[in-house]
Amino acid sequence: MAKCLYGALFDWIVLQVNHALLSKKDTLREHQGNSIGVLDIFGFEDFGLNNSFEQLCINYANEHLQYY
Repeated sequence: MAKCLYGALFDWIVLQVNHALLSKKDTLREHQGNSIGVLDIFGFEDFGLNNSFEQLCINYANEHLQYY
């Protein structure tokens, strides 16, 4: 339930920010204005001895994103 609520809140916040960035003339025609995308990373995961190549790629991407 908490995961569902967190997901809904996250989507709502992104929607509110995107609507705030929308100019008035963009509301009358197809939206082509600014928007913000947010990447939510949980962090590193360790599944013991069963880590896969996919998990290696996820952890590698997390490491590079946290570097910036």
